[in-house]
Amino acid sequence: MTPSARIGAAVTLAILAGPDAGCTGGAGSSQAARKAVDPYKASLAFAKCMREHGVPHPNPDRAGNFHLTPHDEELMRKVSPRKHELAEEACFHHLRGAVSTKPLSTHAKALAAKALEDFSVCMRDRGFDFFRDPVVRNMSRGRAFFGFEKSDPALMKVQHTAAFKRAQHACEKSLNRKLDKIIADDRGENA
Repeated sequence: MTPSARIGAAVTLAILAGPDAGCTGGAGSSQAARKAVDPYKASLAFAKCMREHGVPHPNPDRAGNFHLTPHDEELMRKVSPRKHELAEEACFHHLRGAVSTKPLSTHAKALAAKALEDFSVCMRDRGFDFFRDPVVRNMSRGRAFFGFEKSDPALMKVQHTAAFKRAQHACEKSLNRKLDKIIADDRGENA
């Protein structure tokens, strides 16, 4: 959950976690197991548990996915990495059986990088040409990081303005839809 070093380039962090790595059975049986657990309820319990352990974690969307806004990331960065990891260890059990922990494939990561490039163009079209070098990488427990390696230092001056926030919200809506579909397709959740 702690993003790599990047300057003001927070866009989205999708946290997707699920069944025990030791589960047996093929893809069909793991999908059936996930359908038995409501991903929204599981993710909501996880978020509540994280907050109870001192991590200001946002609630999931209706599908059970988490999308961290720059403000969410700012709040979470105030928590030490160790405290965050301990909270996650204490709360992860809520997500078991809810969604896949399968890492994203190389193809899915390439599609996600393209979606981030589209976000950058969307922001540039609205007058905010700040985001450079998309980064997509797998993290532990089925999570994936989506963001930018570099951003223009001038971003710090405008990121709290109403115009920037409106543009960011509009561009992130499209980005999040794309990322959700890429992840679901890659993990066989749309089969």
